[in-house]
Amino acid sequence: MKKSLIALAALAAVSAVSAQSTVSVYGRLDMGYSSANQTNAWGIVLPNTSTAFQEQKTSTTSLGANNSRTTSRLGFSGVEDLGGGLKAMFNYELGLNADNIGTHTGTANKTMSENDGTRIGFGNTRLANIGVSGGFGTVVLGTFLNAHDAMRGYNVNTFGMAGGDFMSRHNANQSDASGATIGATFVGAATAYMGNTVLFANSTAANSTATTGVTGTAVALKAINGVGFNGRSHNAVAYSSPSISGFTVGLGVQADRTSRTANPTSQAADTRSVSGETISLTYAAGPLKATYVNGSSKLVDMDNTSTSAYTSLKNKDAGFAASYDLGVAQVFLMNESVTGNVTGGLLGGYSVKTAATEVGVKFPMGAFTPYVAMGQGKITINNTTADSVFKTTATQYGTTYDLSKRSYMYAAYGADKVTLSGVGLKRSGTTIGLVHSF
Repeated sequence: MKKSLIALAALAAVSAVSAQSTVSVYGRLDMGYSSANQTNAWGIVLPNTSTAFQEQKTSTTSLGANNSRTTSRLGFSGVEDLGGGLKAMFNYELGLNADNIGTHTGTANKTMSENDGTRIGFGNTRLANIGVSGGFGTVVLGTFLNAHDAMRGYNVNTFGMAGGDFMSRHNANQSDASGATIGATFVGAATAYMGNTVLFANSTAANSTATTGVTGTAVALKAINGVGFNGRSHNAVAYSSPSISGFTVGLGVQADRTSRTANPTSQAADTRSVSGETISLTYAAGPLKATYVNGSSKLVDMDNTSTSAYTSLKNKDAGFAASYDLGVAQVFLMNESVTGNVTGGLLGGYSVKTAATEVGVKFPMGAFTPYVAMGQGKITINNTTADSVFKTTATQYGTTYDLSKRSYMYAAYGADKVTLSGVGLKRSGTTIGLVHSF
């Protein structure tokens, strides 16, 4: 009898502990029809240069296009009750290429076919973090969506098409410290099949994005256009305070550094690193929600500095977003500005400034939610002697239609462009799709 009671007590204790820990599997798929047109300018006229404009036009149509409205994903998350109001948590999330075709990798005049891409269903890791929360707030460590992503998330646009996600595309993304690979995402693909064309490449080859034979000015523009903060922090830690009278404060720190001593016979010493800090303030009460975020960072690449694109890039990225629910309509406003300055290397003394504003409104009408959004801004690049000012605009109209709590349809038309003296990258497109979450 005693053994039975002990066994029952042990089983109850195990059940109680198990009940304190939960793991969830979740995901989202977005697929549909996409039609897009894109005009690229190859060779931008800059002060003190005589480069001539050239244009390349690309059109695509895809049945089964993925990630037009949102990003397909598969994720795992868990929470464990530690007692005393403390909780431990984790989140791991993969992006999905729902149409099972990878990135187009063709160069020169190759035909854009499936053979130029990698057929793989899984994409990059989107989230990989652990954390702890309690009465003091929440601390998270690893790779996670940051305050810049939250600020840009106020928009209502269909993400993966012309006119969508204007703020992050306009200001591009600071992604890592591997040389001049900071991504100029505003000039990226109009659809997943157009490749990652670079507006500022001073090259006459039809599809070339290589830097071989490219002038120093063009390399500079490729390198420093992507100065805005990525919406996803890597090798980082962040703190979010509990809400006090509707206000929440956030702090973030990122640090990733690799240094190597010189090889006595052939290799110079080098250092590559990315570091930065952000602070944010969010207010949410009633129909009003607003977020302000300010970040500063530094990228260093001192590998072979005599020919590298930059030695260090210091930048600042500040933004503000607000939304208000009027009942019959929800309006939003966003503004973001970025500054970047290059020290040393081939681009020493170059600087870039971006500024953009986006406004929009959506009209909830039962299952339908029509919306319209417009953005406008500019990118100013100084090559130590004069400014080149690129103008940016974006417009998008669309609607979503709820089929259930987990499934909805969407349709949208959008257009955007970034131009210098009326010439540059111009995109337009239409998409219809279905999103299901599980």
